[in-house]
Amino acid sequence: MERVRSSRRVTKVMPDAVRSTLAYLRLWKICDVELSLTNKYDSARVFDVIPFDEAKVLAEIRELDTSDLSWASEPEELHDDINDVLALATKREKTENDLNALKILRDKFQNYALKYSGDINLASGHGAGA
Repeated sequence: MERVRSSRRVTKVMPDAVRSTLAYLRLWKICDVELSLTNKYDSARVFDVIPFDEAKVLAEIRELDTSDLSWASEPEELHDDINDVLALATKREKTENDLNALKILRDKFQNYALKYSGDINLASGHGAGA
């Protein structure tokens, strides 16, 4: 994590929770859509209230990959995750190993998206009460 020197002390730059949540939600959704094409790996039936534009989300992920990811807590890991998802999602014929990799990535992205969205609540002061 990058450090920034203020006039009083050195502080850690916190990752951008909103950007991180959006990035991992997009990655999670792409994995989910790819896995929904099989019965074995489908986490749930796909009920899209709003039609999903996979090409648009893939384009957003490609654009994200070419941008500066310094706002992420682990920019190199996010870059690797994006490349892995793009490689797997654009593959026409997926092997069993590809599907297993998508499932593992989907679970990881789900955990990260929920973690960072929880950080948003805490930062706004809404997550501290009981």
